[in-house]
Amino acid sequence: MECLEPSCEETLSLILDSTAKIAKETRFERLLELIAQLGTRLILCDRCTIWLLDHHTGELWTKVAQGLSTVRISRNRGIVGEAVRTARPIIINDPYSDPRFHRKVDQETGYKTDSILVIPMMGLDGQVMGAFQAVNKLNAEGAFHQQDVQRLMLAATFSAKILSAEHLLQANRYLEEEQKKAAEKQQSIIVNDFEKGERFQARVFSQPSEILNGDSWSIYKTAAGGALVYLVDGMGHGILPSLTAFSVSSTIAQSVRRSGSLKNIAAKLLKNLKGVLSEEEQLSCAFFWLPPDASFVEYFVAGLYPPLILDGDRTLEVVANNPPLMNFTDTIAINRLELQRFEKLLIYSDGLIEDTLFQFSRKRVSRLFDEKMFASVTQAITLTHMEDDVTILSLSRA
Repeated sequence: MECLEPSCEETLSLILDSTAKIAKETRFERLLELIAQLGTRLILCDRCTIWLLDHHTGELWTKVAQGLSTVRISRNRGIVGEAVRTARPIIINDPYSDPRFHRKVDQETGYKTDSILVIPMMGLDGQVMGAFQAVNKLNAEGAFHQQDVQRLMLAATFSAKILSAEHLLQANRYLEEEQKKAAEKQQSIIVNDFEKGERFQARVFSQPSEILNGDSWSIYKTAAGGALVYLVDGMGHGILPSLTAFSVSSTIAQSVRRSGSLKNIAAKLLKNLKGVLSEEEQLSCAFFWLPPDASFVEYFVAGLYPPLILDGDRTLEVVANNPPLMNFTDTIAINRLELQRFEKLLIYSDGLIEDTLFQFSRKRVSRLFDEKMFASVTQAITLTHMEDDVTILSLSRA
């Protein structure tokens, strides 16, 4: 029995109903199935198949054929292949007399193909990403016409946008998972030898603006029983600064246990940076070396805002004694500061005071020596989408 073509009102209702279901679907195979069902109902055919182009293998493949199993064919074969190559719709109402028809599917499934309509699907980049194939028109003639081309082209255009967006979404999900793994690896190399409060106590807050962190830090117990404290801040956002920060941290981890001075640490760092930093990349950092009795501190600060030292009744601002480090940096200046009664050291990355919305000024940084203020400010940061990575490191005498 011949089926009646849907009216304009019925077509609009069908599209709205289908798009609502498609928008809610998160499973890729089910998404393909819903799109195929939309095509079937729009042009009243027996079944539709979505073919996607695999650029790596040069094949067209489908996971859904409304009853058929998964099929892969060469993009250079068949009616679907020609539609993809030429980017033009094709109607074949007598496929068995057409040499382009790929009969293998019918032979394997026992299904009889009487008419075929194929519409190429164009991706968001304007390139052909696959094809929308309809088979066996359900009318008295059993033949597709130009009206079917127009209706299926509507479905193909909509479907291509959805599938392109879904591919991008899947790629983003993969990238996000890989970034999470990289972030876990970043975190694994961070060291705090004074977590139990032996001689020194550390309070650290570090929050990336995205998944990966361009900041890195550690607090090591030196061979003599003192402390090496550092914070590095890679330039920019994303993967590159996080790789730089990780490489620096790895270098320090390999050398700090065997090193007897900050001078040796600086030499190792310089050697590493020549092979890690690009020509335009910079690294800001602060390194502090304290003996067990904290009677003095050796340091080098490159590019960061001045760290603060609470020394008895005085607050010392440790101004940078080096420009930001680059791959052509030949020397790192190291200074020594005699201390009267060391209480606390505070180092922070520039993300703390350069955020245009959070607006935490340099004049207020010294207030972070207070533990309650430290907790209050860092809690506020966790509730804010900061524009840059933020790390605040406080080291105090136990």
